[in-house]
Amino acid sequence: MRPFRQIMAGVAAVGLTAAALAVSLPENSRAAPPLPLASLFGGPFTLTDHNGKQRTDKDFRGKFMLIYFGYTYCPTICPTNLQHMALALKKLGPQAKSIQPLFITIDPRRDTPKLLK
Repeated sequence: MRPFRQIMAGVAAVGLTAAALAVSLPENSRAAPPLPLASLFGGPFTLTDHNGKQRTDKDFRGKFMLIYFGYTYCPTICPTNLQHMALALKKLGPQAKSIQPLFITIDPRRDTPKLLK
């Protein structure tokens, strides 16, 4: 769990630094204004699934994506959260067909498609 916290702390630090730099631009600066936060998320992606197949955002069009970032060597938090996601989908019944859960590893060196399968 410690590496995940370190990664998330690093992401937060980079985000805060970028926000601080954007705010500190002089008024007469010709630099473009910072992008809205919402524009930093979403957009096209390409990932490899557990069968080794390339998947893109287009594969999931028309569905809500329930994305979880984790890793297979996570001792407690990842399995527990994935179990919560599965339970929530089960409770939704037929409505769950409109939701595509995605597990995205933050440890691709160890979490190979073969291991994930």
